[in-house]
This record gives sequence, structure tokens and C-alpha cells, in this order.
Amino acid sequence: MLVVDKFSTGRRKSNIRETAIDLEEGLTGIKDASVDLFVTASSLEHLTANGQRRVFADVERALKPGGVFCGTVSYITRLDSRAIQLIQSDPVFEQIGSMVHARFDLRACLQSAARLQPLFPPPDWSAFPGFDGFDESRLLDSAAFISGQVGSYGQVRCLPEVDALQLKWFEIALFLRKSV
Repeated sequence: MLVVDKFSTGRRKSNIRETAIDLEEGLTGIKDASVDLFVTASSLEHLTANGQRRVFADVERALKPGGVFCGTVSYITRLDSRAIQLIQSDPVFEQIGSMVHARFDLRACLQSAARLQPLFPPPDWSAFPGFDGFDESRLLDSAAFISGQVGSYGQVRCLPEVDALQLKWFEIALFLRKSV
């Protein structure tokens, strides 16, 4: 199993290996069809739209047939160009490694990696960003999702303009298998 983290220290335990990779650049250095399992947690939403699609394509390339991608994406609501510009002007996001460059579009990511298929296909794709009929209000109106606020928390102080946006994030779990 390969655990990808931009700030990894390269730890190993049994068959688990952690590696530092700048996902924006793709999964460079990982051989084709060499990995059984990729695990990521709340990292893909910090990439550009091109970076998000590149990661999916590279995961598809690097996974062995039957290999699995397991991860989460924090989907940020109401993320328009103004909100992205404000977040990018706030130095705290760079300091904590949480810069945001683009909305997450699951449909575009899956289109860049056609051999990655959901282990548990949803009955309704319109519940996911990028698919026809997707509506953020379904997330905002439900208490059934893991969610939080983008902005100041604990000792972390964002610009007041960022806090005023009152952006929410919702966690999306992905379990994909590379077809044989």
C-alpha cells in the first residue's frame, strides 16, 4: 500500500509505504501498474482543476488491474472565482498547506481515468459535483454529512473577509477500483 502525502517523512511499516509527492505534478516516479492501493485524505481539493484530473489519470496508470483508490475530498460550497481569490490572498492557507485553487469536479476527474470505477456505484450521480443535476443546497440542507467551516479555527486566524464568506466543506468518500 502506498500512502501519498506532500509532507510525508517516508515512513514504512510492513507492506505500507508513505511517500512525499507534490500531487499537483502528478504521481511522478511511480511505475505503471505497480500499486495495489492508494489512500488520500482531504488533499485533492487543494489542487488546480488540471492537477485534480492529473492525479486521477496517474492513479489509474499506476494502479495494478483490480487495484483500489480510497480517499476523501473536502468539497467546498459556494467556491466561485471571488472566493478562490480571497483564499489565495490569505497567507494562512499557504502556511498550513491548505491553499485552494479550484472547485472539485468529480465527473471531470472520473472522465480522465475511465478505468477507475466506483466499488459502490451511487444510485444517483446528481448528488456529486460535476454531474448533471448537482445542487449544493442538498449538502447545505442536510445534517447527514461530515462538514465544517472554511476559515478561522483554534489558533488559526484567517482574514476577516475569508471568514465572512462562511464557506462550508463537506467530505466526499471515494472508493474506486481499476478495471481489469
